[in-house]
Amino acid sequence: MNPDEIKKIFEKSQKDHEQFEENQKRRMMVQAAKEVAPSQGGAVTTDMRVAEILEVHPSAAEYLVEDWNLACISCPASQTETLAQAAQVHGLDGEEVCAALNDFLEDTAMIQAEEIE
Repeated sequence: MNPDEIKKIFEKSQKDHEQFEENQKRRMMVQAAKEVAPSQGGAVTTDMRVAEILEVHPSAAEYLVEDWNLACISCPASQTETLAQAAQVHGLDGEEVCAALNDFLEDTAMIQAEEIE
């Protein structure tokens, strides 16, 4: 083999490796999006602290504020208050908020996974 042939083989090998790495990264992102989906064990429960929910599901913040008027996400009480307690303070049914939030998170996770794929 001459040096040009070796160079071409090396360049092809590098491109293949880069593509492999990109595909691996994409697969990991899809898996991560699916893992936080409620159907994959990332479900929110009424006894979870609001801060804990937001840590695991950052997209929940905007949803809770806009759809449920739960602006308490920025309140210091969110560090210790459960979703049920926060809902009760705002005159809401904690189970209803929780179920709707899980539906929202499921939809969001699946959309993210589809966009990545």
